[in-house]
Amino acid sequence: MVKVLRSEVLSRFQAGDCLPTLSELAEQYDVSTSSIRSALLTLAHEGLVTLRHGSGCYVTAPVSPVTACIGIFTDLDLFGPLAYPFQHRVIGLLRSTLRESGYEVRVYCGEEQWRQNPVEAPYPEFVADVQAGRLAGVVALPYSLLGQWLDVLRERELPVVHLDYTRRPGTVNLDYAALVRQGVAWLWEQGCRRLALTGYGGGTLGKMGTTDCARIFAEEFAARGGDYQAEWVRVDLNPALPGTGWSQFRELWTAHTAKPDGLLITDDALLPDVALAVRELGVRVPDELQVVTHFNRAVSAEVGWPAARLEFDPQTVAVALAELLRRRLRGEVDAGAQVTLGPQLIRAGQNTGVRV
Repeated sequence: MVKVLRSEVLSRFQAGDCLPTLSELAEQYDVSTSSIRSALLTLAHEGLVTLRHGSGCYVTAPVSPVTACIGIFTDLDLFGPLAYPFQHRVIGLLRSTLRESGYEVRVYCGEEQWRQNPVEAPYPEFVADVQAGRLAGVVALPYSLLGQWLDVLRERELPVVHLDYTRRPGTVNLDYAALVRQGVAWLWEQGCRRLALTGYGGGTLGKMGTTDCARIFAEEFAARGGDYQAEWVRVDLNPALPGTGWSQFRELWTAHTAKPDGLLITDDALLPDVALAVRELGVRVPDELQVVTHFNRAVSAEVGWPAARLEFDPQTVAVALAELLRRRLRGEVDAGAQVTLGPQLIRAGQNTGVRV
């Protein structure tokens, strides 16, 4: 009940407004007046409302959207050597979108390096703002919500929205399973029948998990009657490590006398190294090998040959995160609500403002 009433106050009332009576609120939410009274006492302890004997319950702070503060949190070090452009772009667009809606926004970043093993950290500034009641809601990007402070969010019953890849409750999901399926379908349309895959799984740190990525690729390929070769699937190395794409492509290209005629790259971090290996081995793209690659719109690279792209748009991601959080604040959806975003196929030669 505390969570519901907090969201109601934050989204509908101004400083000095008098809330409906206990009996009116109890009837509205179909609960007892004692439940309403207990929830209002909690909000009064937070400083959100004031209870005046014989008069009613009043909003005590300017908690309209203009002053309600939203925290954007990521474990990743946005200023480190492995900072990922897509993360930067999503956070920047999300901040702008929320500010245009009238929210104050604070951005918190950790010190984790992209795709490295996470180390639990205290994040004192973030925890202090949560405990002081300065935040009305939180948007957490991948690798986030690890550690002891997650209990603090639960205790405060703050609305939290995640960007994720695993279809957990309360998330905007980037559908990498759809990316694999679309990639296989496009290569098949081009007449490719010997398909190879490079990507990243990495267990719980990966976008889908090594097994899932390889399994979906194998299932889609087998459903079309293709000649599946396990040696042409490389998803075991961390793309943040220098030379990963180079190593993966050389391994799959030299595994057999027969060569693959289609390649799906499921992580755009691999693309520059794959391109280097393609040039060193003298592989002719697209005459000898058709390529379709994951390539987020915020990332740019010059590889010297045409490839189809499977893009996630950071603007679409930011808008979806902001809208899901706004709906949580208004009490329109519960903590289990999800939004799934699929990739957009950009065929070779189409212009979207990036070069591949």
